[in-house]
Amino acid sequence: DRLAGIISTSIAESAKSIIRDKGTLLCKLSMLTNSDRERLSAFASLEKQEVEAKLYHGLFENQAKLDPDKTALIACDRTYTYAELDREANKLANALIEKGVQKGDRVAFLLPRTSRQIIAIYGIMKSGAAYIPCDPEYPDERIRYIIENSEAKYILTDSQRDFENELNIEELLSRDNISKPETDVRGEDTAYLIYTSGSTGRPKGVVIRHSGIANYLTPLPQNCHIKALADDGSVYVSVTTVSFDMSLKETAAALCNGLTLVLANEDETKDPVKLCELFKR
Repeated sequence: DRLAGIISTSIAESAKSIIRDKGTLLCKLSMLTNSDRERLSAFASLEKQEVEAKLYHGLFENQAKLDPDKTALIACDRTYTYAELDREANKLANALIEKGVQKGDRVAFLLPRTSRQIIAIYGIMKSGAAYIPCDPEYPDERIRYIIENSEAKYILTDSQRDFENELNIEELLSRDNISKPETDVRGEDTAYLIYTSGSTGRPKGVVIRHSGIANYLTPLPQNCHIKALADDGSVYVSVTTVSFDMSLKETAAALCNGLTLVLANEDETKDPVKLCELFKR
């Protein structure tokens, strides 16, 4: 009944606009009441606040400093505290730098839903590069296209896939350097590239900058979703494939705001019974 009332009011407002402004283009007609306009104006006039942290991975690093011993990640292969996860990401970043990765480079990864996915995301950014997530179920032709189109310097894998520039993440994580890399990454630099489904042709890469993600993930009062998550959340389960941008709302929203991230494995993301069992655990 309420929805019907809203629709009826909108139709009535449109009709009034047509009668009142006979020469107006259809695209200029308004369906808003005066009270609707006042509410929208109130949203638009909210005070803007400057985001302190400008880097996507910088938000995660801040959480690692604030609560190093809190459980950050529960994955099917192992569990990490914030300090442990930060050290693993540093280790990967330093290993990539040794391989010649520099600020502005791009590094793809093709990994199953284990802790290595999360380490890859933050490790690549800490090296100064932008990450490109690929779903392991992608056909090789699509993966090669993404690597070539993005000009990715390397692709991280956990098993041999016979790509020319692949690196085994386990070998990189066997290194010992856990110090925080010094890279001059700034807010305007690229954090990651996400490739569209390609339903209308070949996939197209979309560039996402650090400042935009940092803005989205910062729990300011105006940012209702992230603010509520940071204030009231505790454990966040991720079920979305990393190659879909929506996964950032699960993984980054949790780890950049001090929650415990639970990374559902492949079976749990596809079987609702197993997913319910994960929720209970």
